[in-house]
Amino acid sequence: MVLHRHPLVAGWLALGALLAAAYMPVVAGRQTLLALDAGVMPDGPYGYTGPRPAPAVFDPAASAIKYVPYMKPASESWRRGEVPFWNPYNGGGVPFWANGEAFACAPLRGPLYVSPTPAVWNAYYLGRLLLAGGLTFSLALALGLAWLPAVTAGAAYMLGGYVVLGLNLFHLDVDAVLPGLLLALEMLLRRRSHAAFALAGLASWVMCLGGSQQALVADLILAAAWVLVRGRGRGARLRAGWAVACGAAGALPHWLPFAELLSRAHHLHGEGSLRAGAAVLPLASLSCLPGPWAAVAGAPPFYYMGGAVGLLALAGGWLAWARPDRAAPAFRLLGVAAAAELAVIFVAPVAGLVGRLPLLGLVWWAKYAAPLFLGVALLAGYGAGRLAGRRLGMAGLLALAVCAELVALRPGPFPAPHDPLRPAPYIGWLQARLAREPGWRICGVGNVLMPNMAAAFRLPDVRLEDTLIDRDQYRILFDGLSAPKPPRLSMFITLDAMDARRLATLRGLGVRYLLSARDWRPPASVASALSRVYRDEIAIWRVSGAKSFAGFPERGRRWFRAGCLAGGILGPGLLLAGLLLL
Repeated sequence: MVLHRHPLVAGWLALGALLAAAYMPVVAGRQTLLALDAGVMPDGPYGYTGPRPAPAVFDPAASAIKYVPYMKPASESWRRGEVPFWNPYNGGGVPFWANGEAFACAPLRGPLYVSPTPAVWNAYYLGRLLLAGGLTFSLALALGLAWLPAVTAGAAYMLGGYVVLGLNLFHLDVDAVLPGLLLALEMLLRRRSHAAFALAGLASWVMCLGGSQQALVADLILAAAWVLVRGRGRGARLRAGWAVACGAAGALPHWLPFAELLSRAHHLHGEGSLRAGAAVLPLASLSCLPGPWAAVAGAPPFYYMGGAVGLLALAGGWLAWARPDRAAPAFRLLGVAAAAELAVIFVAPVAGLVGRLPLLGLVWWAKYAAPLFLGVALLAGYGAGRLAGRRLGMAGLLALAVCAELVALRPGPFPAPHDPLRPAPYIGWLQARLAREPGWRICGVGNVLMPNMAAAFRLPDVRLEDTLIDRDQYRILFDGLSAPKPPRLSMFITLDAMDARRLATLRGLGVRYLLSARDWRPPASVASALSRVYRDEIAIWRVSGAKSFAGFPERGRRWFRAGCLAGGILGPGLLLAGLLLL
């Protein structure tokens, strides 16, 4: 009954049930999607005694050492009625609002600003997966697919390797909304619609504030191609572009301070970097695309799409060109977009050409591949629909094959429930002393109390993550501190050794306390300047001769105010003008 009267609602409910089945251990509370990799102790969250399964996501450290700890001060600021603008607890101070990875203003993370508890984190991760699948399903329906093939497309994107292996990563705040933006643009290109115009502006606004500028660039390229190819006439294309501009204008309070920060920032995506637009993956990685079961020995890991999805997508792409129907033009475009991103990821000459282009050279295409995997998912739905025709049983079998394989491929198991921000006793010990001694800072030897985790406990730690850091701060810190070597944590400024030169730098940065493992012993050259004052889970050493250093003054507030003024005028102004001119 619901299917016939409300097919859209029925599709979202079906995808929700599929998602719950795939992640039943998490839904039932036996496992959690929160990572274990690095917490307040060197070996993980304090007090965790549960199982430690192999990582079930592409980058488990990212959420544990950046996103989860950053969310706590952001939430506390919003609940106090303050804008989370500046983070004084990492390095010499780091812009918070303009740093996309800090999520100071990401719309999809609203529930986390209210209550960043482990249960809400799990619900947020699963809700974002459902949003990605449901919007893809809705777009497939709008493009003319029948209900079951549209559900197939939604499931292929929602449970595909690109999304589930990166479910903890920040760029999914952008990629989950991409099918919604394409849906709103498709509706707006077909007819003058106030609702579609407003929805396209809303989707653009959410994506612009999503945090990942690289994912945004990749996704907006697909959106621009969609408007240019699907638009019928200059007026339709102008309406669509205007709607996207409304969202971008409303995000100016983020964009202007971000631009100021970027002009002074150190990042890892320059020319020649493994994270630059010209970087390619070895062709052996292609073997991972169908699924982990198809990867050749020694192939570098890459996202998977599923064997059934891949075959259906190939069939859909062939049928769209060889035997076109009314829906074929949209799926031809999706096929071209997917093939283009595959070429950028795996073909060196193509990647080299793209890597030399302004802006595109900063996008690490192998990581930000939503156009590829969304295109493949929709092509799989189209292929399923064309192969099944009017045979409902065949459509059901194809949908079942896709869903069953993707559920079976779903990585896991996940860790047992835990609170990654449960503080060890030494956290309280440090908080009490630093509260009585303003202007002093801390530092760790090795990965004791990861740098960004210190921000969650309001402990001023001179270490920090090097993406989007003020260049002056970067030079000062790296002048005396070294970065750890591979295999991991190479993006963090931290101490892997101690000598007189580094000690002098620490003193100049106001470091009063040095944190280390319990069995660490200072070298003879600096032993006289360190006295051990805490001996429990870790060792804490008092540094003599340090000079008080409160940190750098806040940067970017002028641009933030300008962004609020400009965004408050341009965003609503463009939206109102667009609605009146429709």
